[in-house]
Amino acid sequence: MEIREYRARDDAACRILEARASGQTPPWIARLVDGAFINFAAFDARVAQFEEGGLALVAEAHRPAGEIVGTVCGAVKCLWLGGRKVKVCYVFDLRVAPEARRGGLGYRLSQEVERLARERRERLLQHETLEWCKAQVKTIQAANESVPDWMDKIVEDDRKRGQMKWAAAEMKRLKAEGKEVPQWMDWAAAENEKWGNRWAACKAAELQAAGQEPPTWMAENGRKGILEYAAEKQKDLEEQIDELEDEMEEEEALVQADGNTTLAEEKRLAMEKAVYRKSPHQQLEALQAALAGVDESEDAWKEGTDASPKQLKHALKKAQHASIMMEKILARLQKAREAEEQQSAAADPEPVVDVTAE
Repeated sequence: MEIREYRARDDAACRILEARASGQTPPWIARLVDGAFINFAAFDARVAQFEEGGLALVAEAHRPAGEIVGTVCGAVKCLWLGGRKVKVCYVFDLRVAPEARRGGLGYRLSQEVERLARERRERLLQHETLEWCKAQVKTIQAANESVPDWMDKIVEDDRKRGQMKWAAAEMKRLKAEGKEVPQWMDWAAAENEKWGNRWAACKAAELQAAGQEPPTWMAENGRKGILEYAAEKQKDLEEQIDELEDEMEEEEALVQADGNTTLAEEKRLAMEKAVYRKSPHQQLEALQAALAGVDESEDAWKEGTDASPKQLKHALKKAQHASIMMEKILARLQKAREAEEQQSAAADPEPVVDVTAE
């Protein structure tokens, strides 16, 4: 069962549903009056009569495919309550097919139309606030005065959103014409797609929490948004781990240099250069040689020679250094491989569902 907004092609199906849903008049009353109520104009004609607009929703069954089994309309109107004027959501034309009743569909339709009406009202207020802020910014700037930070942020954020949406549309046009897309436009379009997918993820989670099934395009784009965020978060955590490891290596190098910061920095830079200079095979041989030295020093220590304790300590430090070098070389190779995979994925991106299709 999918609840969506009314479309013009749904008009005939909605009229049939109105006749079925409102024609359940008891026989003794049907002899006196016709209980069926049908909109003689378009089904959503009454919605257009409200000054602040409204919306009409339909419930479409999956089986039989495309059958309309529920409808509802809603609009924002002003009422006097408690001596003051308030705006409320007026719900009307709620219809449910007889075979779809007793399953909570009517409640879901009424809740959904209230939620969408509330969101539209909030967007309208946001739009009015934005237009007021734009006018105020022009007035303040004309007077050569400083614009408040919160007001400047609202206007600047709207300007950036407009640029990203324009870049996304322009990129589609250039690609359709076979023209080259500038790098900055490609980046702006990618940012617009990223935040669109994250919005879809949040919206799909909200609908699922309310016991409703999100549209297919929203669920698919939301899945991509979650995966993108997880990959971005993983990258941030890896960078933090690398920073902590660098700090730990600096501390260890400082300890090994007996507090000499210049010597510790020289050793650290020498290790970084060696990581990019040596191959894994070369470092593996060095590690094997260092471990062999540990075995020889351990044998000498067991025999009880005078130089064996210092020799064993030196061999252990050398083996530890070789092990750290091996780990860094392997990490470098892994990062290079991941970078190649990302470039390959960027060259052949996964198709994104166009949200304007619904």
